[in-house]
Amino acid sequence: MNDDHDTITTRNSEQGEAISMTTRYAYERFASFGLAVTYHDYVWNVHDTGDADRVPSRSRSYREGRNVVAEKPGLVDPGRVHLVTAHIDDLPEGPRAPGADDNGSGAVAVLTAARLLAPYDFAYTIRFVLFTGEEQGLHGSGAYAADCLARREDIRGVINLDMIAYNSDAEPVVDLYASGRVTTSLELTRVFSEVIGVYGLDLVPNRFDVSDGFPIEKGDQWSFLLLGYPAMLVIEDWDDHTPYMHMTGDRISTLDLDYYVETTRAVIATIAHLAVPVYEPEQALR
Repeated sequence: MNDDHDTITTRNSEQGEAISMTTRYAYERFASFGLAVTYHDYVWNVHDTGDADRVPSRSRSYREGRNVVAEKPGLVDPGRVHLVTAHIDDLPEGPRAPGADDNGSGAVAVLTAARLLAPYDFAYTIRFVLFTGEEQGLHGSGAYAADCLARREDIRGVINLDMIAYNSDAEPVVDLYASGRVTTSLELTRVFSEVIGVYGLDLVPNRFDVSDGFPIEKGDQWSFLLLGYPAMLVIEDWDDHTPYMHMTGDRISTLDLDYYVETTRAVIATIAHLAVPVYEPEQALR
C-alpha cells in the first residue's frame, strides 16, 4: 500500500483498521493520478441491513463509515456530473476476505478509469466514487446520494460496477440493469450497449428494465434511483455469476481477465462519451 508495504487481508466494513487501510489506499491512488480527492464520512446503524422485506430494527449501534471521492472537473459545465462508482468493501466477516470479483473487480475498474481519463479534458464533470458499507445495506451510497440531493447536485448519470469479472461461458454476456422508475436511466444502458458495438468490444450486452427487486435493489445504484437520479448497474451475466460470492474462494484465479478487460474498456468508453471529450481546451471556453 505504501513504503511500509501494508497488507490488506479483508475489506469488510466492520473491520475498522482494515477498511481504513483500504480507503486510505484508494485515496492515495486517486491522488497519484492528479485528481482532487476527498473523503465522504457518514454514520450507519449496524442493525439496519437495508432489506425492505425486514421490519426496521429498533436497536441502535452506530459505526462510522468513509467513502472515497475523486473528481475531474468539466470545462464547459462543471455542475453537470457523471459518476462511475463501485463498492470497495467485501465479505465474508472473517479475517480473510479476498473479494476479487465482489467487488475488487468493480473497485479496480473505477481506479483504472480514473487513471486513464485523468489526463484528458471533458465538457462535464466525472466523479469516481468508491463506497463502503454496501454489504451491510448500501449505507455508504445511501449517505452519499442523500448528501448529493441535499446539495441539489445535477447528476446526469451513475454507472455502478458490481461483480464484473467472472465468466465461465463461451459467450461473454454482460448484464446492464436500469429502472423505469427513473426513465433516463434506460438511456444509460442504451448508450453503454451502443458503445460496445461501436468499439467492437468482445461483449454481448443484455439490457434489463426492472422497477424493483433483485438485483437492481441490491447494489449502490439503488441509492441513487430511490432519489430520482438516473443510474444503472453493470454486472456479469447473472445466469453465470461467480459461485464464490461472499466466500474466501473469491480469488483472482477464478476470474476471466480477458472478459474483465473488455468490460472495463466499455465502462471507460461510456463515461468518456457521456462527459464529452474536449480536445482543445480553448474551444470549451468559447
